Amino acid sequence: ALGIVPVPASSLPPADQPQPLAILRGSTSNGTMLSLEINVSLLQSAQMNGLALVLNSLMNRGGDPAATPATPPVLGANDAGVT
Repeated sequence: ALGIVPVPASSLPPADQPQPLAILRGSTSNGTMLSLEINVSLLQSAQMNGLALVLNSLMNRGGDPAATPATPPVLGANDAGVT
């Protein structure tokens, strides 16, 4: 897990407070597709590398829905301490 926890756009803190790593801008009704805004300038090195691996994996599938796993990657805390 990458430790990138999206915050719904409706729950963002005021602009003068620290902003989240990711903002959830929308999702499909069944939750299989998410629209995320990720502030890469706030990511730690391990998070950036992990995100690159996830994105490369998705791109290598070529957008083929049949190649999409039943369980998408989880962007949460992990045992390596990346938050």
